Amino acid sequence: MSAKIGYRVIYASSSDTGHSASELEIRNAFDETSPDQPKSKNKGKGWQSSRFCEFPQELVVALNEVCDVTQIQLLSHQSKIASKVEIWVGLDQANTLKHDENTYQAIAWKRLGYLSLDKNERSNWKARELKSVYINAVANYVRFSLQEPHINSINLFSQVGVVALSVLGKVNEAYARSTDRDEILSSNGGTQQQQQQQQKK
Repeated sequence: MSAKIGYRVIYASSSDTGHSASELEIRNAFDETSPDQPKSKNKGKGWQSSRFCEFPQELVVALNEVCDVTQIQLLSHQSKIASKVEIWVGLDQANTLKHDENTYQAIAWKRLGYLSLDKNERSNWKARELKSVYINAVANYVRFSLQEPHINSINLFSQVGVVALSVLGKVNEAYARSTDRDEILSSNGGTQQQQQQQQKK
């Protein structure tokens, strides 16, 4: 059964003050908290790019384990909205690469597709859009490439932002016993279907 996967953000092209990529980790961990455990008041403020940054902006997350990834959820900022988000997955066969910025260059990435985000004018930039993508991939890294933002009167500094980011799936137990990397990689069918959801939060 698929469940939320823990991760660490190992690369971000830029970040604004108070909205570093680590805020996504806080939000992800908060959502994973068991009802029996104490609730944290810090839910994470989400990531935002720096002001007047160059595009695309990229985020790379390292999953805690090699996983069968089945779904990715992205909750966009209500006004700092990327026009498009490309999604890539990467696989380190032995799961031995250091989870740092160098991994960004070392991984052989496979592009799955992209998400298009609404301009959000109808909500007067108050509602946040949640996108869900259903995929079938074995991976321990996921990369997001955010394109230029939609222009609006609130986003004065041409930023993009992500409030929450979730990767769902399960640990790939068979992968640990496999010695044929090509066989595993060939099973990465990419996007099976893309379903778009909107939620007001």
